[in-house]
Amino acid sequence: MTCYYCAEISEILMKTSSATRAMTSWTQEPARQACTYVLSDIVGVLRSPNYPTPYPHPLSCWWQITKPDRYSRLEFEVFDVGEPIAERKCISDFVLIQIREQGKTVTHGPYCGQTTPGPLNFYDEVNVTFVANGTGEHRGFYATYGPDPPLCSYVVAGLVGELKSPTYPQFYTNIQNCSWKIERPTTPSVTTKNTQKLYVGQKCPSDFVVIRVGRGPLPQMYGPFCGAATPAPVYFQDVLFMNLTIKGTGDHRGFRATFGPGE
Repeated sequence: MTCYYCAEISEILMKTSSATRAMTSWTQEPARQACTYVLSDIVGVLRSPNYPTPYPHPLSCWWQITKPDRYSRLEFEVFDVGEPIAERKCISDFVLIQIREQGKTVTHGPYCGQTTPGPLNFYDEVNVTFVANGTGEHRGFYATYGPDPPLCSYVVAGLVGELKSPTYPQFYTNIQNCSWKIERPTTPSVTTKNTQKLYVGQKCPSDFVVIRVGRGPLPQMYGPFCGAATPAPVYFQDVLFMNLTIKGTGDHRGFRATFGPGE
């Protein structure tokens, strides 16, 4: 596992830790929690510890997305990380993203607050650093990455419609990322209970469905869903996004869902 940015990250951690200790010198600093992840699949998820509940303090986490074999995209769907202080600087809690581009390192951030970082495209290694030195309660973040454009992508408009996994009811193929977008309805709507159960693996870190309603920093999130249990109906009055992530093995049929007006 190669870390091209360890020196720079260490310097940032030292500066932020020193700043935090200076602000809280009258207390004894608790032991820092740490986590490291290496992501080598075509598609994947990054989420802060304990998400969607508040993340612990103090904390240092690092994710490495290895070089993909195709043009890819990292997108934060939920972002709630600390609060900027004087001059809108992210000092205590922040996310730092570093992307290799043509042998060089391009740094994005640090990011904090509730302003979601814009989507980032990449065709080389990506490193994401999450540091939490503050004391407030924040949910953290939920991000996904995968090929850009997705291996399958659909936009659905109308009062009623249907969403189903590729090749349904036949078994779906492994390693793919599919997305559906239901345009904002003109009347309150609902995803109806599936006439067929959800057959998407058994372990949610492998194959799963996630539903997001609305845009902005704090959308409504549902899931991840997996296994053979039928998810409850989702009521929505805003744009709805559904993502299917498949990176496991095994034979599963996927899902079929419908939507239409409902209270």
